[in-house]
Amino acid sequence: MHEMSGRKYVRMIISFPSLVPGIAVSILWGYVFVADGLINALLRDVGVHSHPAWLDTDNLFRVIMLGMIWLGTGTYTVIFMAAVDRIPSDLYDAAGLAGATPFQRFRYVTFPLLRDVIGVCSVLWCVSALKAFEFLLTFGSSQGSLPPQNVWNFALYSYAQSFGNEGAQSFGIAAASGVIVLLCTAMLMVLARRVLRGERVTY
Repeated sequence: MHEMSGRKYVRMIISFPSLVPGIAVSILWGYVFVADGLINALLRDVGVHSHPAWLDTDNLFRVIMLGMIWLGTGTYTVIFMAAVDRIPSDLYDAAGLAGATPFQRFRYVTFPLLRDVIGVCSVLWCVSALKAFEFLLTFGSSQGSLPPQNVWNFALYSYAQSFGNEGAQSFGIAAASGVIVLLCTAMLMVLARRVLRGERVTY
């Protein structure tokens, strides 16, 4: 990344989705996968006229997962690029003089110095997946009903128990779901620290 030309512009382009409100990105993502949307238009242009119903219950989870990856990639890419920029180029020069390959430079220079950043980003990504809400809610029907249950997470489950339009309200279950999210977050933090724990490396 030190030698990549135009990395400032690449960073700007990649981080753009994270600057837009999540609900706007989810609406755009839904229009991309409708029957007459961009994805099917591109498939027709390349000669593929038989395509699945992307927003059907069987495919909705994959569509949402791809959208959330696209939404969150920019934030973590910018963090990693900023962390790499802080690594002195002298270390890479010394590794190059020692005959290290690009993979060996990453393994013995970049990765050890990014270990703490990787741990923080992994926890943040897991927490954001647990508490993602508006991106999932947008894929409900136009009548205001909730999305299919196979795409629910803890946040949407809590909302359904508290304010869902089906059945009685269950604020106790919603509160218990929030406690479970807190416990899962704590366990993820401990797990990330244990997996990425190692000898502290400084430069």
